[in-house]
Amino acid sequence: MNPIIRIKSLILLVLLYGIYTANAQGENNHWVFGAGDHIDFNVNPPTYLQNTNMQTMESAATVSDAQGNLLFYTIGCRIWDRNGNEMPNATGLKGNGPNFNGYGYGSGQDCVQTLPNPANPEQYYVFSGSPIEEASDTIFYHIVDMSLNNGLGDVVASSKNSVLYGSGNLLEMSAITYGPCNSYWFIFATSTLNNCQLHACRVSETGIGSPVSSPTIIGSPYIRSLKISDNNPVAYAVISGNIIRAAFDHTSGLFSNFETIPNSPAGTALELSPDWNFLYLSGISNQAIRQYNIQLYPNLTAIGSSAVPLLTGITNPFVAGNAAYNIRLGPDNKIYFVNYEYNPVTGYSALLARIEQPNLPGMAAAVNPAYTPFLSGWTNYDNVQMSTRSLTRHSRDTITSNDTTIHRLALYCAGDSLILSSTHANITYSEWNSGHTTAQDTIYQQGIYWLRSYTSDCLLYIDTFIVTMKEAPQLLGADTAICDGDLYTLLINDPNADAYLWSNGSTAPSITITEAGAYHVQVRIRNCTFSDTINISTINPEVELLHEDTLICKGSNVLLEAVSNIGDVIHWNTGQTGPSIYINSAGIYKAYTENKCGIQADSVRITDMDCNCRPIAPNAFTPNGDGRNDIFIPIFNPDCDALYYELKIYNRYGQLVYMTNRKGTGWDGTYSNNRIADAGVYFYTISLTNRYGDTDKQLLKGDITLVR
Repeated sequence: MNPIIRIKSLILLVLLYGIYTANAQGENNHWVFGAGDHIDFNVNPPTYLQNTNMQTMESAATVSDAQGNLLFYTIGCRIWDRNGNEMPNATGLKGNGPNFNGYGYGSGQDCVQTLPNPANPEQYYVFSGSPIEEASDTIFYHIVDMSLNNGLGDVVASSKNSVLYGSGNLLEMSAITYGPCNSYWFIFATSTLNNCQLHACRVSETGIGSPVSSPTIIGSPYIRSLKISDNNPVAYAVISGNIIRAAFDHTSGLFSNFETIPNSPAGTALELSPDWNFLYLSGISNQAIRQYNIQLYPNLTAIGSSAVPLLTGITNPFVAGNAAYNIRLGPDNKIYFVNYEYNPVTGYSALLARIEQPNLPGMAAAVNPAYTPFLSGWTNYDNVQMSTRSLTRHSRDTITSNDTTIHRLALYCAGDSLILSSTHANITYSEWNSGHTTAQDTIYQQGIYWLRSYTSDCLLYIDTFIVTMKEAPQLLGADTAICDGDLYTLLINDPNADAYLWSNGSTAPSITITEAGAYHVQVRIRNCTFSDTINISTINPEVELLHEDTLICKGSNVLLEAVSNIGDVIHWNTGQTGPSIYINSAGIYKAYTENKCGIQADSVRITDMDCNCRPIAPNAFTPNGDGRNDIFIPIFNPDCDALYYELKIYNRYGQLVYMTNRKGTGWDGTYSNNRIADAGVYFYTISLTNRYGDTDKQLLKGDITLVR
């Protein structure tokens, strides 16, 4: 419910049988019959003409297109184009004879029918049954193709004289009506002893089906003038001495529930009003035309009692009267019939008569017994059939599914092929854009393909197939690394793959490896062969902290660094990420990486100590040798373990007078040459660096007074 390409869908609800009359147009606008007689309904009022080459004793058929243009006319054994020329290949046709001197005379009462070919908009079936005179009991059919003979049409040579039925006991009766899903029914009758039977062949896109036979009508050796409603499951016909009503199933083609209408004397033909409320019976000796009110059904007795004689028959050779014969509903919704008007003085006159208002009851129907005379001069119109009706070549009576589907497919290489088919059930007819009508279609090139599928339940599905040329498949993917010691599976995961060959000789869809190396595979997909190679390496991931366990001074910052041998992101148990972090407190610090091989980690233990090395310096000293305050020396925390120490003394001129790098030693108030320094104010600087942790150099300044 396809592209498929999506291609959009809609849903159309259509009445199964109501479509036919609603869409009827000009297919019945020409009646050609008798001895060159022609009624043209394309004008109002219709025109009666003598302008055709038709010659038939009884039945005939005329085919026009939907616009009312005459296409061809036929008596079954002869077919004329619209110009009155017999079609070139219409020689030697059988049915509806007899034949004299190479020409058929159309002596079958209801032996000719035509139907559109549902599979081809240019073609028509012509059905031609044998009359009693021929004693062949055979129904033939031929196909007329209007695209032949420069658009004038011709008989398809391979279809000439195809036999539809040849099993005997054939009656001169046939009829047509609509079937389900763009099909039609061709109906004929047979007789055995004192009984008759109706048979129906379905005509669809797939051709003509075998006959389905309805129950036997007991007690009647013949049936004629069968009329079937296109919109309702009901039919009427003339049988021996009565009118019969039956149910008709347009889906199965079966008749059932045969019922006889009483007080319906034997007639030759019947017709229904356009609204199917009234039935008209012709051919009654004393009442040429009767009207019956069939709205009274199911009260059959009431229908029989409703008979109204509309035209006086012939009861006395000394009294004027009428004899009505073949009767047919026209496309102008008026009923036409052949009327033999009798005058005791002048004799019989063959006339075309008309019922002006057939939807009205009784005499209001307004019979015109002499609408126009027949101009051929022929006197045998009592058996002439005024051209059987044509059925509309209509659009399929379907529901278009709303799941139009788009299928996206791919060819794998030049020379590859795909078989396309519908995914829906109950398909009865398929139509591809290639013109093929098979259920499947094989394609060899990329492109857009569509399929219309018709189902037995009157659905039309449209599938669209977008076929591209597939790029060469990446069978094995990119090169990769596996963890040392792990198992690794190489798998060809293409559902279309048919065969495999690996570099280790395996023909399975997959192989399992444990070692590094280059692995090669060849794969056959449909009609194509592809190959691929993958390089596998092994890894043993590690992470390393670049520090040993360390002692630091309390509060000092220390940089911890770690490295991964495969470049993974390094995580720390502090929640931080990156190759390094600063820490300033004791603890166990862990660096780790996480990958397909698992978790790798390293750790370091950090301890701290109170190593405050900031000294206390006095502001005066007295180097007089009394053993008290004789040396200027900064006083340190006992835990101080300085990595670097420097003490400098300057005089007021900025001259260096003393320097030492030894913690615990000081200035005794002398110069380097042991000369005694003068009393006064001196300046000092102290530089030091902690041994643990923070190694930034500290600089302390101050002044000291030397007293003597």
